[in-house]
Amino acid sequence: MKRLCVCAAVVIVLAGCTNPEAYYRTIRGYYSYHQGKYQEANVQYLVMRKKEFAPDIISYNLGNVYYVLGETDAAEEEWLNASLSSDTELLFRLYFNRGNMYYEKGEFELSYQYFRKALELYPDNLDAKHNLEMSLGRLNTADADPQQEEASSGDGELSDDVERVLQYIRRKEESEWISGNEDTASSRRDW
Repeated sequence: MKRLCVCAAVVIVLAGCTNPEAYYRTIRGYYSYHQGKYQEANVQYLVMRKKEFAPDIISYNLGNVYYVLGETDAAEEEWLNASLSSDTELLFRLYFNRGNMYYEKGEFELSYQYFRKALELYPDNLDAKHNLEMSLGRLNTADADPQQEEASSGDGELSDDVERVLQYIRRKEESEWISGNEDTASSRRDW
């Protein structure tokens, strides 16, 4: 019965759309992606690309599929296409994913830059803050390593900038944490 209700709801929604096949295929690709059927999702998105339906969303989703499949060059290319979007949510997710990809590749400066762009869009996102801090920590570690210093072209300015950003984030989070828990101040005294 539940499956019938869901199917009926999808049919009703798609009937009101100007291009029901496009929405159906996009939803099907999204569903396949979350089931781990990446090749099926890839096919759905590629069909939608040929029909020129929501090119920024399709490029973003294709980039995600390629990233999961380990094809980082193809993912970068698709995400670059999607970066032309004006949708703030899409851009945030795009920057966040690119930050993760560069972090995994060991390119911590690029990772830092993308997490910073993501935080410029949504400054309260805790996952982006955490990942930015991890990237900055790795940058500081790389700056302290003499072999890494020779390979990098930086002159130490990034290290000072990194430290300032880390201190600012910590102060901001501490002030929010303390101000959000003022009613429990009496319970802390019992500790």
